Amino acid sequence: MITREAIKDIIKAGTMAPSGDNSQPWRFEVEGDKVVIILVDKDIALINYRLRGTLMAHGAALENMRLAAAAKGLDSQISVLMDKEKIASIRFFDGRVAEDDKELAKYIPSRVTNHKPFKKVPLPVDFVEFLEKETGTVGGGVVSLTQDQRTVRDIGKLSGVFERVVLEFPPLHRVFFDHVVWSEEEELQKHTGLYVKTLELSPPEEFGFGLYRSSKTARVLNALGFSRLIAAQNGRLYGESGSIIGLSAASDNDAEYITLGRLLERIWLRCHQFGLSAQPLTGVQFLNQTLRGEGPGGFMPGHVAMVEKAYDKIASLLQVQKGETLAFMLRVGYSDPPSARSTRLPPQIMFK
Repeated sequence: MITREAIKDIIKAGTMAPSGDNSQPWRFEVEGDKVVIILVDKDIALINYRLRGTLMAHGAALENMRLAAAAKGLDSQISVLMDKEKIASIRFFDGRVAEDDKELAKYIPSRVTNHKPFKKVPLPVDFVEFLEKETGTVGGGVVSLTQDQRTVRDIGKLSGVFERVVLEFPPLHRVFFDHVVWSEEEELQKHTGLYVKTLELSPPEEFGFGLYRSSKTARVLNALGFSRLIAAQNGRLYGESGSIIGLSAASDNDAEYITLGRLLERIWLRCHQFGLSAQPLTGVQFLNQTLRGEGPGGFMPGHVAMVEKAYDKIASLLQVQKGETLAFMLRVGYSDPPSARSTRLPPQIMFK
């Protein structure tokens, strides 16, 4: 029988998974040797179509728990529930575990987003070989990779479109800046949100970013062309990468996004195993799903056209096949370590 302390350790590893703006949209219920992950809806609805971003975060948390259990010599079985707020469960038992899973578990505490420029050098051959095998490990998802520098640069530029929409569309601007954490003191108090120091902004850039907190100031800055300038600058940064990795869903089944989250976490941990840095590029993909799934709503026609055009071009560059949906991208490469990282809330655990 697994001990309560072991369960707590495993769940803590789960909460170290990535989530949108570090929202940590989960809590946990423990029933004997089984942990159920419960939905806590904290993500930005405008870019969380059918809660798919949240489901990916849950999948990443489940994979972390599976790996953390393996490090303790425990096998596990994940079951997708999709029963109202009960998303999935993971049960632990004695059994044989893969040495590779034990190895990946070592990198759970160090996995982090890195917003710094990356070196434009090829990925290790062994890393690429592992990448090709990961879909088989989790039982789904489609992985695409480009290391062609022109393609990487073009995808980076197209990904910057999302920042322009965030800065120019008031409802998205408001909710985005509500999630920003502006100081170390606030970060250590909240343990959630987008910590500004993780963005690797220079002092003048951070000052300018702070000006955008005010919707009135944002309108003035946008009229002066700053939203276009920032989008172009971020696009150039995204293009400063050794590679772009895309993760696509092969169907319209929401449960597949749990599998994609597991796949994402394995790839991200694998990056750390090989000394590589990674940064998610998700805005265009998630907003595109909202626009095409729910319609434009209050979005300006120009923004809708920009996002849909950017998504279609990115999907084409990554050779996403008809019937697949590009859900997530990572820019990957060698870089200096990040200057800061987000912290985590203590896990919410209910033992039954």
